[in-house]
Amino acid sequence: IHARLLSRMKSGMVREVSNLHKKGVSWKRMYEFGLEYRYLSLYLQKKLNKESMLVELEREISRYAKRQMQWFKANPDILWFQPKQTSNIINLSKQFLNVDKK
Repeated sequence: IHARLLSRMKSGMVREVSNLHKKGVSWKRMYEFGLEYRYLSLYLQKKLNKESMLVELEREISRYAKRQMQWFKANPDILWFQPKQTSNIINLSKQFLNVDKK
């Protein structure tokens, strides 16, 4: 999460949010777009400094990811694999798609 966040910042996320606002997207609307837009809009309004914005945003993204994982793990229909289980993944995918029946 940390590396992804820093990568997004380096790739111009601050500039993107600033440009959206310049094109007429209100701060209120930006706040509703999602976590990155919310915290970047607060930073651009000088309600947060850069360090606080990054720390708070990373914390909220981590919380969101944890909630997502809890939701997915509660679903008994989801099959979980390790990356090295390639043949199992391919076989079950083929079964699901009925590839062998064509």
